[in-house]
Amino acid sequence: MANALESVLKNRSLPVVLNRELSFLLPGTKNSLHSRVKRALAKEKLIRLRKGLYYIGSSIQGESNKLNPYEIAAYIYAPSCISLESALAYHQLIPEAVYRVTCVTSKRSVIFEIPVGVFSYLHLPLEGFYTEVELVSVNQNHFFLAKPWRALCDYIYCYKKNWINLTPVLESLRIDKMDLPPLPKEKMLELKKFYCSRRIDRFLKGLEKELDNGS
Repeated sequence: MANALESVLKNRSLPVVLNRELSFLLPGTKNSLHSRVKRALAKEKLIRLRKGLYYIGSSIQGESNKLNPYEIAAYIYAPSCISLESALAYHQLIPEAVYRVTCVTSKRSVIFEIPVGVFSYLHLPLEGFYTEVELVSVNQNHFFLAKPWRALCDYIYCYKKNWINLTPVLESLRIDKMDLPPLPKEKMLELKKFYCSRRIDRFLKGLEKELDNGS
């Protein structure tokens, strides 16, 4: 038989819940709420993502609510989106397995090492944060994901790579050139305007020359 905490969370539309929300949803004292949450954590009915934020376990919301690291990344730290190595791997551009969830954020850089994984967020001080970002829906999971060229430019920008053409991209990241999607000139201009960065400008200028030469 479901207890009070399980009952109020069973049909919740979001996969996470804040501690302050539980204090409104459940009757009782602060101590009784703490005890309920502690028991739920011990039985993995709730999973702590960070202080005051919990993921609702599949034993409460059903097997369709299995934890997806890419989805919960935005709940752990927002605004953010999946980018850098994680996005490049998702697009099947890099061969290596990625052992942390890598994101960009308009807030300060931070790393969360929690029981469900390591989540890295790098600062990207840009307006129009969701330029070349798509909303991906997989089963019941939803998350924002950088498109391939945005993820690659984020990588160059955040890791301060002085790359002036595709050669180091292919050699360092071991990306197969044939796997890269087309980059129309209007999209290239949009990326230049978005970053307003000499580093990105140099890279895109060199890339444009390669594309014009058909190399």
